[in-house]
Order: sequence, then structure tokens, then C-alpha cells
Amino acid sequence: MSRGTVVLDENLKDLKSYLQERNIRVFEAPAGFSDSLVAIFASGRILVTNNTKDFKIAAAEHEFGIIATEGCTRNAQDLGPAVSKALIENSLWSQTKPFIFHLSTGNLEPLHG
Repeated sequence: MSRGTVVLDENLKDLKSYLQERNIRVFEAPAGFSDSLVAIFASGRILVTNNTKDFKIAAAEHEFGIIATEGCTRNAQDLGPAVSKALIENSLWSQTKPFIFHLSTGNLEPLHG
């Protein structure tokens, strides 16, 4: 049984194997999907993205969380552990409302639709 499910935006697919090794179920946003289709795909899940501004309104509408990676390294060896740690230490899977977790600052921002 997995600890939770995330959706990786197309620019962060190199995190997949690291997160799967930590028993996290990972879906990749299909290549070529528009942001609106990615938002629908992420519904009820947590989207890991470095394009938060493209998904902020959609997250509230489609009820998903966002882990925002802007301002963080793009190196999968560093970013993978940071995402995993954020999920666990901040209990992001237990959030019942849409949110943005800013990985660079550790700030959890609730979203209101």
C-alpha cells in the first residue's frame, strides 16, 4: 500500500523513481496535456510543479494540493528527498482542502474557491 499519491508536472518527471522507492504512488502528467487537463488529472491528488501560477486557481476549483518547487534546485537527487520530506513532515496527504505548499519556504497556503 502506498503512503499517498502525487502527480508530477511534465518538467519534474525525473523525480518519479525516487518517490516510488519511498512507497509514494506517482502519476506523470501526460506530455502535451494543457494546464487545464493536468488540473483535472490532479483532482483529489497533490501536484508537484514548478509552475504554480498556472495551477493556483484550478487547484481550488478541482480540489487538489500543490507542492511548489519554484526557488528550489532542479537536481532530482536533492529535490526528490525534499518533496518526500515535505509530504511526511507536513502531513500533506491529510489536508482536506486545496493548498499550496511552498517547498522553498516551508509555507502552507490554504486555497479558497
